[in-house]
Amino acid sequence: MAKTDTQQHNPALATLVAVPVVLGALWLNFAATATSWALRNGYFTTAGPLFTLPGANPSSAGPTLLTMAAFVAITLGVAAAVTIGVRMAAPVQYDPDDRRPVPPVAAPVLAATALAGGLLILALIPFVPDLLAAAIGIIAAYGLADLLTEKLRERRERARYLNEIEWALYPYLGYDELPRRRVVAITEWDEEVEGQPQKPKTLLLAYRGRREELKPELSRRLDDAVGSHYTLSYATTDQMITASLASVNTESPTVRGLREQITSTELFASGATVSDLQYSESGDLVRFTVHHQIGAKLSGTDRVRAIARKISDLLPGRWRAVRCDHLAGTAVFEIRPELPTRVYPPVNAPVTTVEEACATYDRAAIPLAVDEEGNIIEWNLKVNPHMLLMGPTGTGKTATIHNAIVQAARLGVRIFIIDFKGGEFTSYRTYPNVVAVLTEPHEAIALVNTIYREMQARYNLYKRDRQALSSKEPFMIVFDEYTEFQEAIKTFYANHKEKKAARDCPTLRQFSSLLRLGRTSRFHCVAALQRADADFLKGEAKDNFTQRLSLGKLSTQAAMMIHNDANAGRTVPIGVRGRGTALNGAGWPTEVQAFYVPDPSDPADEDERQIVEELRPPVSLYERGIIMPPDWDPNDGAEDFGVYLSLPLLKAADYPQFDPHAADYAPPGWLDFQDRGVESIFGTAPGGPRSQTLTSAQDLVYSYVDLDGESRRVEISDLEVGDYLCHPDTGEWAILDEQPAPADSPDATILILRDVYSGEREETEVASDALVEVRDLAETHLASA
Repeated sequence: MAKTDTQQHNPALATLVAVPVVLGALWLNFAATATSWALRNGYFTTAGPLFTLPGANPSSAGPTLLTMAAFVAITLGVAAAVTIGVRMAAPVQYDPDDRRPVPPVAAPVLAATALAGGLLILALIPFVPDLLAAAIGIIAAYGLADLLTEKLRERRERARYLNEIEWALYPYLGYDELPRRRVVAITEWDEEVEGQPQKPKTLLLAYRGRREELKPELSRRLDDAVGSHYTLSYATTDQMITASLASVNTESPTVRGLREQITSTELFASGATVSDLQYSESGDLVRFTVHHQIGAKLSGTDRVRAIARKISDLLPGRWRAVRCDHLAGTAVFEIRPELPTRVYPPVNAPVTTVEEACATYDRAAIPLAVDEEGNIIEWNLKVNPHMLLMGPTGTGKTATIHNAIVQAARLGVRIFIIDFKGGEFTSYRTYPNVVAVLTEPHEAIALVNTIYREMQARYNLYKRDRQALSSKEPFMIVFDEYTEFQEAIKTFYANHKEKKAARDCPTLRQFSSLLRLGRTSRFHCVAALQRADADFLKGEAKDNFTQRLSLGKLSTQAAMMIHNDANAGRTVPIGVRGRGTALNGAGWPTEVQAFYVPDPSDPADEDERQIVEELRPPVSLYERGIIMPPDWDPNDGAEDFGVYLSLPLLKAADYPQFDPHAADYAPPGWLDFQDRGVESIFGTAPGGPRSQTLTSAQDLVYSYVDLDGESRRVEISDLEVGDYLCHPDTGEWAILDEQPAPADSPDATILILRDVYSGEREETEVASDALVEVRDLAETHLASA
């Protein structure tokens, strides 16, 4: 039999119409029997019924008010279940095509409570008075409504939660659009923790396609969507993934504490979650990402830096924010790495032929130091032809020069060393690719003139053919103390120049030209200074030395002269050799640890001996050279300056009589030094020596003299990064590492202090109106006026 249009399109309405018709037919057939039963059980009454029903026997019988109310309740319950119950609540916000409707709350509660209340009242009418039956029915219905509302609301929220997870994950599960079937199912919920939202404990994810084709961001996207960390396991027989919540027992107390604290008002407030946790090989947390909803509050403020300090208080180590996207609401934090106190340079493949040295010149780079990120700071010879190295005594400058020399030798650079002190670098006379080590001013004058003529010739070739220098090896001069070289040459010129000679020393003019021609003619220079010389670090000289490395703590003036940044190197600890400041890959001054290379002739232990052997070039590409010594002592002779300019650079193998390392060494008499013993320094006086009185032990005690400057009291607001101040709590002196920052209390300020010797940092809180004792460290980085 064919169905009517009403049955086909609205079965609920058809049911509601059919039920009264059926009940009416049954009443007409059994009215007398039904009336008698209803009167006996109290459902009907003859004394003032609500209304009478046709066919009732007696005719005055009709339902009581309570009976009719119960029937109305039952009818409403049925109507709600049949008509309202089929309607689902509106879909979630990101489900415009209605494929993920959520279960309703009102309709099921109305249906269940109306039906239960009405049926309970009908059941109680034959046994208890109507008022009591009504009271019991209403109370039971209210209790049932309260229970169902809580459960159904939880069910609805879980459904919405699941829908949001599906919408977040379906692109990562191989689907182009959200399918109509469920692709995510929550099979188990985590036990609810007071004050925290309930989370799925186990999820089943159905994916499409091959496992290898799934996007690698699936795990991170799931963590972001749920707000917790999950581990994924892939089924071997079907396209299912089981995601298991990382249980509290599997996370360290550190991570658990972080998850609890990240939502505090001092950090990222409610709704913040932690994901993308990364660990070191030892299992320590080193990096994580925070997803938050306060991007607008963070924008344009220094709050992220303050949050990093708070995290440093909560977690082991010092933390910093490395990336913040206020628009996306993400912040990435990582533990700030500590620089090592000594680090050896990498051992790169050596250049073994002159042709290779020429061919690889364009990419030749000398590793100088390592920064906090582990990035190697390199000196690219073609980009930055000359390097300035500044460091007072005790900062590791000599070891850094050793590194520059041996690394340049491995690159096939022809090296010349000028060391007027004649102690630190004379051992390089026989080192591969080191042509000569010069210790006398007249030797340096002759060398500069020789190299100048060679570079001029190269430059003339370059002007004719830009490719002409591709077969020319690079040159390098290394100065142990550049300002000492300048002063010694000036003095030598003043003592030997002709009466009508130019005022300026020709050697220094030649060397200035060499610096200008360096990039073109493949000439390079390492100029080491003990302090920042204002006369040297200005104008063209400063522009020529574009690769700069400073060692030790800098003053504001020295920082500006060397790095053009008043804050550069201001907090470098003075007790760590090799610790300094250099430009990183982004062009910003950053704290670095210079590579340590010991004196090749005097390694301290087996480790140093091994690194010396590994860094030593396997072959020497160039012959050793010597400046021909004059027959007279240049310090006493009155020969013209031009004579010393013309002294030739000789091959040591061809002139062993001038080579101190040759068996046939036979220099001019003024160079023939003899060891007469240390006693030769003493002479005698008339009358001879007399007995001496012993000095008391008390006279031999050294008195301590405080060399630091006088202290002064400075307001907190006037402190600057790098100030040397007295710790307000301990009384110890330390360096201010960061600009003072506001504390949580409006009357307090946070100071980040750094130990002047070890470099360890400490955070302390002081009153904002306090006065702090500040002292100027003895300046070792500025040339005296």
